[in-house]
Amino acid sequence: YGKKQLSFATIHEQAARLARRLAFHGVRPGMVVGIALPRTPAMVIAVLAVHKAGGAYLALDPSYPAERIRFIVADAAAPVILTHTTLAPLFAESGARLLLETELDNIEAESADPVAAGPGDLAYVLYTSGSTGRPKAVGIEHRNLINLISWGRSIVSDEELRGLLFSTSLNFDLSAFEMFLPLVHGGCIILVENLLTLQSAPQRDKIRLINTGPSLFDALLRAGDTATLPALAQG
Repeated sequence: YGKKQLSFATIHEQAARLARRLAFHGVRPGMVVGIALPRTPAMVIAVLAVHKAGGAYLALDPSYPAERIRFIVADAAAPVILTHTTLAPLFAESGARLLLETELDNIEAESADPVAAGPGDLAYVLYTSGSTGRPKAVGIEHRNLINLISWGRSIVSDEELRGLLFSTSLNFDLSAFEMFLPLVHGGCIILVENLLTLQSAPQRDKIRLINTGPSLFDALLRAGDTATLPALAQG
């Protein structure tokens, strides 16, 4: 992320501490936890922590309209939301317990231990665009996510896993492929704000795989020269 690099040990330690905090606040398998954080390593750690606590994460992309975010929060009724201080006013009337990013920097050991989720428990919840009416919730179970990761490993090489671009919003299923596939199989995520910021990404020379749709790939090609990228693949 930018010029910052995190090891698996660091990510695991931070996610485990946050998972204990979530468990202390009652997060258990089947419980939905909102994540409304900027696209930084803290967002990835939050996702992993929710899973370590057995919960399911609810994608709340801060770049989305405030009205949509409020609707999703009210509809999902998530009892806990991980967010940033600047975004907290969005959830003032939600009734949810807010854990702010500033609090997460100094998490001490909590008394409650996380409880592992099972294959049939929810892994994450996404909402449809609402183009045909009100947005609708779609729940993805852990076994569905595992199937995606297993399939992904069968088509992605070891070399490509060394630098997989993570540019998709948590609000889209493709984000699960980009985030979990490298982490589960010992690879490396190159985290950027979005695909079109790739040209200025300090770690762009480490990218081995870009997995995106034709229209976004076309926009990337139009945005500038991609010749310095070692490899490009289109999903």
